[in-house]
Amino acid sequence: GTELSVMDMQAYVLDIGQMGNVNLFESTYETKLDIDNKVVEITGYEFFQDSDGDFVFKPPFYNLDTRGSRIYNLNMEDIINVSHSIKEPDITYVTLKGCAFKNMAGTGADNEFGVRGQYIDYKLVAQYGWREGSYETSYLNNPRSMFYAAVNRLDIMNAAVASASITIPIRPELRPGYPVYV
Repeated sequence: GTELSVMDMQAYVLDIGQMGNVNLFESTYETKLDIDNKVVEITGYEFFQDSDGDFVFKPPFYNLDTRGSRIYNLNMEDIINVSHSIKEPDITYVTLKGCAFKNMAGTGADNEFGVRGQYIDYKLVAQYGWREGSYETSYLNNPRSMFYAAVNRLDIMNAAVASASITIPIRPELRPGYPVYV
């Protein structure tokens, strides 16, 4: 099927090709922030420190319907300045490359020679030409799942196409990570 459990996702996978390489005098060090950012990249979740100093790791906009609260609605009298920009997309199609085995690398059947999925946005291709984006995954091993993941990955990779900035007076009651409506 095309379903994917978050429990199947692993940021650090077993690399069979490195099992025989024992390096007694080499070590790798990653900060906690590096590890958190790797998990965020794999899962698509949000990670930030809120105004109370607590670390928050959650799905984007999970259980946060703030439309009814006046605090999270910016009216015209709240806004000092608004600017927005739109640029060309970086990619117009995405190819996902994976392995025949979940959460495993070094089998010889990964990435270029493994399972692949591709999504092409023909409307973007007609406007801007062929601009390739690729993503390697270790937790998907089904071409259909990889197709749907490629659809989402195209949007993620082109997230910076449209951007906006709003200047408002000091609002300490606004909390990071909560949706704000204009």
